Amino acid sequence: MGFWGKIAKEAVKVFWKGPMTLNYPFEEKETPSDFRGKIEHSLEKCIGCGLCAQVCPTAAIEMRQDPQERKATGELPSYKLWKCITCGDCVDICPTNALKHTTDWHLAEFDKEQIVWKVDKEESFDYDSFHSIR
Repeated sequence: MGFWGKIAKEAVKVFWKGPMTLNYPFEEKETPSDFRGKIEHSLEKCIGCGLCAQVCPTAAIEMRQDPQERKATGELPSYKLWKCITCGDCVDICPTNALKHTTDWHLAEFDKEQIVWKVDKEESFDYDSFHSIR
């Protein structure tokens, strides 16, 4: 089989199989269940111990004073997604499983406030509804 014969054979195979790519963002491939994407925080489970902030290698999590004093320590984590390398150390060390990885890999937002957890509701959007684990 010559050069053009090989090309024709491959063209026919591709024609019957269909496209190899997805029409992103209109179609998305399913992410694996063990994928380490964005980290979610459950305010109900968090005890404010600060272990997540201590173990974070990039200082993406820092403890901040909670003006509503919802926890005994009076502090809650503030998280900067753009610094996170999704290593999972914070998820592994959390004693109450208040942190978990999601399969969401969409890290881009138009507003920087959308990728920051903040303790005070006045300095951010609705913390409880956006970051609670469902």
